[in-house]
Parts: sequence; structure tokens; C-alpha cells
Amino acid sequence: MEKVIISVSDDRAETWEDIETRKSKEKGRTIVPETTRKFLQQVFLVQPSPNRKDREEIAKYCRLTTLQVRVWVRIIFALICNSQLTNF
Repeated sequence: MEKVIISVSDDRAETWEDIETRKSKEKGRTIVPETTRKFLQQVFLVQPSPNRKDREEIAKYCRLTTLQVRVWVRIIFALICNSQLTNF
């Protein structure tokens, strides 16, 4: 199979492998703003384990995905259970 070369705007040539590598590096952590984090903390104090419907509402309000909310809740829950988080 021969390599396909793609020309991009800044006069460089990239292969498909280069593009896939660059895309995977571009995907990173989403930084949650301070106000959103404080809201999530308040929600967690009231309801440490929100159900699917609640996670959807929280995600919509915070402009996050339901998966991001679920992961955030699980991380905080795990930290509290392991006593690594004392003042959150």
C-alpha cells in the first residue's frame, strides 16, 4: 500500500499517520472553569451519587457531557473514600 500525502495550508506535507498522531495529541483534558467546579462540589454535597437523569441535567447546566459529570463525581467520591481530599 502506498502512502498518501496531503498538502496543508502552511506548505507542509502530512501523511495520514501524521494527522492521526496530531489529532490524538490534540485531544486532552477539558479544563472545567472554577464556577462550574464549585457548582459540581455543591451538587456532590447534596447528592453524592446522581442518577442518569440528574447527571444529564447537571451536564446541560454546566455545558459538559454526561460522561464528564460521571467521571468527575467518581473521582471526587474515590478521593473522599480514600481520605485524600479533606477540604474540597
